[in-house]
Amino acid sequence: MGDQRESHRPPTDVDVRVVVLALGALGHLTHRLDPVEEAGEVDRAAQRAVGALPAVEAGQCGVHLIVGQHSHGFDGIPSQHMRTRIVVAGALIEDAALLVAQRERPAELAGLWELPGGKAGAGESDEDALARELLEELGVEVAVGARVGDDITLDETTILRAYLVTRTGGAVQAIDHRALRWVAADELDGLAWVPADRAWVPALRRSLQL
Repeated sequence: MGDQRESHRPPTDVDVRVVVLALGALGHLTHRLDPVEEAGEVDRAAQRAVGALPAVEAGQCGVHLIVGQHSHGFDGIPSQHMRTRIVVAGALIEDAALLVAQRERPAELAGLWELPGGKAGAGESDEDALARELLEELGVEVAVGARVGDDITLDETTILRAYLVTRTGGAVQAIDHRALRWVAADELDGLAWVPADRAWVPALRRSLQL
């Protein structure tokens, strides 16, 4: 009987195939993240993508499979299968002043100030995404330059990064924001920033003082 049990032992690659099957079983969960991808809204104050599944909810929706003596647990969607979202922001400096934009939405961020920008689309470079976003939000054409400060992690799948930009055409307009404002280096600390963007203040001050 020992030999017979050996002959029915699952092949050594069972883990790989179970992972594939488990991901298929989780297919019904993935559509819940699609509205976030489409909307492109990122809550910088709460440090998480708006509409994304909370960690607790994802755990409650987890799938637990047991095959032979191999146990496979999935809390939501495995991180290695998540696509990293990049949100880009532009630091437009003219005459020793930085352009900042006042948020209109969501309610918890309304009235706070940020560097304008938005989410990069699938297959879109940071530079192309930022140029597109600033044209849509400000009505200006820009050339994207050097990075400003470090990447800011908003949540496990979303990274926020900033670039210096130079206006090459168009007139600045508050198309997608409540208001726009030019600020000098000595005004940065006193500004009511969106929490995530405040981390760039030291780097922005250095750029303004060049």
